[in-house]
Order: sequence, then C-alpha cells, then structure tokens
Amino acid sequence: MVYQGSVISAAKTLNISQSAVSLTIQKLETELKGHLFTRLHKQLIPTTVGERLFDVVKPFMTRLDICLKTFDQAKDQPFGEMRI
Repeated sequence: MVYQGSVISAAKTLNISQSAVSLTIQKLETELKGHLFTRLHKQLIPTTVGERLFDVVKPFMTRLDICLKTFDQAKDQPFGEMRI
C-alpha cells in the first residue's frame, strides 16, 4: 500500500474511477467525523487523523496482500488428501 498523493493516481492504481475514490474518501471522513486529507489544488496531503488511520490499516493491508498471493499460488498446486 503506497500513498499516491492524488485522487487521479489512486484511481489509476486501483483501476476505478476518480469519483469512486472521492466518494470512498468522503464516506470514510463522514464515518470518522474528521478530515483525512488537506486538499491543495489536486494534491491530497494526509492530516494527523489520516496518518494515524494509515498506521493502523497498513499492517492489515500488508498481511491481506500476502494472504491473497498465497491463494493465487494455491490455485496451481494440489491440496488435500486424494484417495484411490
């Protein structure tokens, strides 16, 4: 998980629309009752709340990414017991 710096960059990385990224950020900010980013022109700068949330979420996202990669590897390898 890498900080992208803008809605445009995040949308390209995630292969979703810019409006989907903006709406997701907006919903999360509403849920948290605080701003995650300061918006300067088209750039997003994390607030203290945004940085703290990132610190909490990053280890989970790293573990999730590793887990998903093992799922992909498991598709190509037999698993379990085979009886004949």
